Amino acid sequence: MADNKNQILAKDNGISLKLHTKDILDTFNKLNNKTTQNDIKDCIELAITLHDLGKVLPYFQIVVLGNNNYEPCDVDKELNIYHSLASVLFINQEKLKEKLLNNDKNLKYVLSAIAYHHWKNSLEMDLRYGSEKFEKLLNYTSEQLVKNLQDELNELINGENDIIQLNKAMLQGLANGLSFADYVIPPYQLYWLPKRIELDEEGKKKWILISGFLQRCDHYASFCEENSNSKIENIEIESISTANILTAIKSKIGTNNSIWQESKLNKKENDKFKYKNNLILIAPTGSGKTEFAFLWSGGEKFFYTLPLRAAVEQIYDRATKIFGEDKTGLLHSDADVYLLGDDYNYERLKVYDVAKQLSYPVIVSTGDQFFPYGLRPPGYERIYATFSYSRLVIDEIQAYDPKATAIIVKFVEDIYRLGGKFLLMTATLPEYVKKEIEDRIKSNGEKHFDELNLYEEEKSKYQNLKKHKLSFVNISNKKKDKKIDFTIPEEIIKDIVSKAEDKRVLVILSTVKQAKNIYERIKSYIEKNKTQNIIKDENIILFHSQFTLNEKQRIKNEIENKFKNPKDQNDNEGKILVATQVVEAAIDIDTDILYTEICPMDALVQRMGRVLRRYKKNFDLDKQNGTSEVSPNIYVLVFKEGYESGNGRVYESELIEKTLILLKDEGNDTNWQAYYDNLNTEKEKLKKKDDTIPDDNSEILMSEYCKYDLVKKLYEILNPNGKYLSKFYETLSLLDAGFMSDRREEAQRMFREIMNASVIDIAKKNDFIKKVKNLINRNDLNYTIFKKEIIAEFVISVTYWNLEKLQDGVVTQWIEQIEISDDNKKIVKLKEWCSDIFIVDLKDKNKTNKNDEDNII
Repeated sequence: MADNKNQILAKDNGISLKLHTKDILDTFNKLNNKTTQNDIKDCIELAITLHDLGKVLPYFQIVVLGNNNYEPCDVDKELNIYHSLASVLFINQEKLKEKLLNNDKNLKYVLSAIAYHHWKNSLEMDLRYGSEKFEKLLNYTSEQLVKNLQDELNELINGENDIIQLNKAMLQGLANGLSFADYVIPPYQLYWLPKRIELDEEGKKKWILISGFLQRCDHYASFCEENSNSKIENIEIESISTANILTAIKSKIGTNNSIWQESKLNKKENDKFKYKNNLILIAPTGSGKTEFAFLWSGGEKFFYTLPLRAAVEQIYDRATKIFGEDKTGLLHSDADVYLLGDDYNYERLKVYDVAKQLSYPVIVSTGDQFFPYGLRPPGYERIYATFSYSRLVIDEIQAYDPKATAIIVKFVEDIYRLGGKFLLMTATLPEYVKKEIEDRIKSNGEKHFDELNLYEEEKSKYQNLKKHKLSFVNISNKKKDKKIDFTIPEEIIKDIVSKAEDKRVLVILSTVKQAKNIYERIKSYIEKNKTQNIIKDENIILFHSQFTLNEKQRIKNEIENKFKNPKDQNDNEGKILVATQVVEAAIDIDTDILYTEICPMDALVQRMGRVLRRYKKNFDLDKQNGTSEVSPNIYVLVFKEGYESGNGRVYESELIEKTLILLKDEGNDTNWQAYYDNLNTEKEKLKKKDDTIPDDNSEILMSEYCKYDLVKKLYEILNPNGKYLSKFYETLSLLDAGFMSDRREEAQRMFREIMNASVIDIAKKNDFIKKVKNLINRNDLNYTIFKKEIIAEFVISVTYWNLEKLQDGVVTQWIEQIEISDDNKKIVKLKEWCSDIFIVDLKDKNKTNKNDEDNII
């Protein structure tokens, strides 16, 4: 409650409008060197000063904030105009225009930034149909409201009180039925696109930066006001110098000599550093790309993005060792649980809170934390403004699906145009992605990025590294009543076990169902043949996506312990790991032999990368036994019908088919692009399907360069009008046409194409209820604790098409059965947190075995 009856509050914690506005201005003062245009700085400062004028309305002060002594005290609901829109109504636009040096465009940008700085979906009603509210304010005795504002902000507006006046002309128009959007153009939603289309490129940039810096500073000042330990001056924490980064990397590696990352980044061309700005780096896994990215940051703020959460946690741990925990942030959907740890270290949760404010100089995150903003949902400007002066690292772009990749390309283009820099690094860059970046990242016809390709620069090195020999195992299977039999023959089970007697064998299958089946059959075979085999039961491990978070972490730790990289030369213990493609990345293992279902060439390369990781250079598998040839160490299983057990649901059939064609033709240098161009129809291409599978037991010794070249060829011969690439180009066309997502949640769904649902097995009901009852008694109950204690312990993922058959209700039903007397608010919270978690019966055979294509990934 305010000290005097005319004081205006900004927050329900008693923070006054004057103090809140000053805090935001002080925050921007720490950022104003991040934008170099003085007119933009002036626009931002004015937008900040005037952005919350609408909070003067009595309804907001008394009902929303609890400022019960406030005067005037009329709390008529008809005067409940959303505060950001109402702020514009208290601005004397002629005076504001004068302060903007009579720049009409800048006036539009400032008014828009103010009106829509707190967007919510219900705002649309006021935008289109708010005439009664505006008429009420027009006829309201408003002099006291204007005086309250002028008195409150007098110091911040330097006594120029006339900039605060009720805009009666605008109110009259709104009362007469004109839309608010006729006066102030909304920056979001497709509905308003025609009103935005007249903006030129420079105008869009200004609009984004003015709105973005206002939002960023407003959010951070509010964060500091609610957290006494946080300081305004820490909105941007200073990084460490390039020299210190280099010293830390060399210390970690254990060398005082020059490293390749250093020499590349110091390379000059025409008196300019060649690789220090926008860059594409193509280099093998394990070559030191991460350290290159750390050095490339040059001591500036940077975001390091990866597709998978487990990989993000690995890079975060590595980054803290170089930059320090006090300068490194972590962001992904469960980052708070990871940071809290088993020891409930609440201090570490501050890392998550500060990372959400984008304050760390180094932020490691999953791509889905930022790239969906390429769809420009409400609030995207805060992210874009921050990236306008930052560096962006995109690691493993090939791991995203075509639609997500298109969104990333558009995001990179937008950030480049705002002034940010990017480093795109990968072992395998699809050609269609590179071409789009070439077309977009340029000025006056010249591309504005460089390319560093270690495969080409050190070609002989990678041609002489031959660790993997492939052998194809063709499986004859049948299709009946539209169902395909994907049973793996017993002979292959026997071979897997035989080879694992003194070696580490990795088996990767396309589906959870197939992985479970093979795991059980291997164990059964060993049990029946104990006298012939010495593989211990605990050395046979199953890993897939349908484990809980806690189970996954336990199994991952066990895998990395038993399959440690590099493998010790004295380790002759037999071990078998059966997994789905979740094992391809972010698990650091070294094995001897791989059995894998066929998959796209880039995924196959990733899988092969888990075999003989201990050898880094000058290794030729065929020369390890003197004159005798060495047996294959990669066995690729190919079903005649359907190719692999996912049958097109895990990977696009087009990618599988063309991978097989390239492997069959390896060494012949056929011009497959011309071959496909000469086939007139898709039917003709399908007639050639029988020719795609390599001969049974045919072998290929592959160098690292060969793998790189095959992946490159795969994406070169894809049909631009085929299903796979069509998703990429259609998404880009949509974004280029101005598409904007109406909601951030919708943008997330579009980016990730979420196909999985969260479920709890009905068999765990009693354990779940018991754990929830214990949780209710905790004083520190929040969503992070709920995720750690409940979601991580009980929830698994199933595909939505499985959910339709398995679902037995929603977990909120279980919450309703819990009796609690003292705090109903906790039950309301728990029901909200469980609203999208479903109950399933995983033991119901009638449900789980209906479809041979179930249990993907």
